Amino acid sequence: MKRPPRQNQDLMEAITSCPHSINNDEIRLSFDPRAEGLNALDQLARRVEAALSSRSAESGKLAHLDDIAVDRFAAAMKAKLAKKRAEGRGGWDDPEQCHIDYLHQLLDDQFHARAVLDPVDIANLSMMIHQREEGDGAQSTSRCPICAEPFKDDDLCAADITEGTCHAACLEGSPVVDLETGEPTAGPASTFRFAETESTAEGSTNG
Repeated sequence: MKRPPRQNQDLMEAITSCPHSINNDEIRLSFDPRAEGLNALDQLARRVEAALSSRSAESGKLAHLDDIAVDRFAAAMKAKLAKKRAEGRGGWDDPEQCHIDYLHQLLDDQFHARAVLDPVDIANLSMMIHQREEGDGAQSTSRCPICAEPFKDDDLCAADITEGTCHAACLEGSPVVDLETGEPTAGPASTFRFAETESTAEGSTNG
C-alpha cells in the first residue's frame, strides 16, 4: 500500500534526525543520550514508530493528538520495561513472586518517597496493578479511604457515615454520630477488627 507523501516526509525526517555519520561504505548511527531508547537502533525504531502513528496509513488524515501522545508514551514505557528486564528485574505478573500490595506500595513511594516524579515509572506500575486486578480477575485490595493503606485482618476500624470503613486512628477527633439517625452523640464511636463484618459494629459512627 502506497503511503501518502506527507507520511513519507515524516518518515524521512524521523530517520535523518537521528545522530549519524555517512561515508562511501556505510552509515553509522549514534546514540543520543538526551532521547529515550536503549541504543541507537532502538532510538531510530522509536522515531519511525512515532512518525507512522502520527498519520493514518490508509487515509493520510491527521491522527488525533491523544493517539499520538499515547503511542509515544507507550514506547517510552516499553523502553523502560526492556531496560529493567535487561537488569534482571521481572515477576510483577506472578502472584507467587510479587504480592499486589507490593506494587501498590511501589506506586505510593513514587509520590511520597521520591524527590522527582517519574511519569514513566508511575505509568508502568499503574499498568502492572491494572493487569493484576483486571486482567487476572483479581480483586482490588481493600484500603482505608483516608490513609489509603491496605487493611489487615487485625486492624482496629470504625465506620464513617460517608467514607465507610476506615482505620479507627484515621477518624480520631472526628465528630461521632448515631449510626441509625445520623444525629451527634457524646459517646465514643464503635470499633471492630477489619476481619469482622461491619454489621457487627452497632451503635455510633464517625461523621
